[in-house]
Amino acid sequence: MRKNNGQEAILTAEHCGTDWDWNTPDGDRLVGRSEGGRADLDTTVLTGPGYGSAICVGPWDAETTSARPVVGAGNPGSPPVRGRGPPRCA
Repeated sequence: MRKNNGQEAILTAEHCGTDWDWNTPDGDRLVGRSEGGRADLDTTVLTGPGYGSAICVGPWDAETTSARPVVGAGNPGSPPVRGRGPPRCA
């Protein structure tokens, strides 16, 4: 997603933690910095260097991962907002 200020961001669960740096499991790459979050929606925003248009599925510690393209977003019952770009898993 892109914030109003143009900064790229991704969403994660608020219950996983807010207001800190998120790194890859090996700790060698910054995924993003979490913001304050919304407990009522169980979401928080991670802002970082840039993100692809796919979501990685499966356990975080799996030897292989699978990517699924993210082609849109919306509230249930409303039309999706179309995305762009090829799927990839970092």
